[in-house]
Amino acid sequence: MDGPRIRSAFLVERYWPGVTLADVERAATRTRAAGGPVAGVSSVRYLGSVLIPDEETVFSLFDGPDLAAVVEANRRGGFRFDRIRPVKTHTDRRRRP
Repeated sequence: MDGPRIRSAFLVERYWPGVTLADVERAATRTRAAGGPVAGVSSVRYLGSVLIPDEETVFSLFDGPDLAAVVEANRRGGFRFDRIRPVKTHTDRRRRP
């Protein structure tokens, strides 16, 4: 049985009036494509998003070498943002019967 996994990542916060899940998916697709080598350093990986429809807010999670690379990947993908913060994530990798 594997235990929990803790990793560093970046949480991107977006206030997005009128956003739909389809909007998030289109922007995520562009951002995934833009997340390759950033300035020749290394890649940024889009990990997923959470949409809070009532608040017109999207939180997206990225794995990347640093804040600048994550900012650049979001800009290249046209995925506007209000704030990006470094975070620690916890994944429960325990196997269930």
